[in-house]
Amino acid sequence: MGYGDAPGYRDMSLSFRVDGDRVRRAPIELCLAARDTAALARDLITCQRQAWRDPERGPLDREPGEQRPHWL
Repeated sequence: MGYGDAPGYRDMSLSFRVDGDRVRRAPIELCLAARDTAALARDLITCQRQAWRDPERGPLDREPGEQRPHWL
C-alpha cells in the first residue's frame, strides 16, 4: 500500500497492489475527499480499539509478540 497527499490538504490517494492476483497487474487507486478521509480514519481507529479492548488477549489475528500500539 502507498499513499499520496499534499501538505495542508485532507484529500488523499491510496494505492494498493493485490498480491497473488494474476489478472490484475496494476495497483488499485482510491482517491478520497476530505470528509471521506476523516470517516476512514475514525473507522480504522475504532476497529483497532475494538480489537485491542482486552490488551492481554489482543486481536484474533495478533502476531506472536505483537503489542498494543501506544497511540491507542
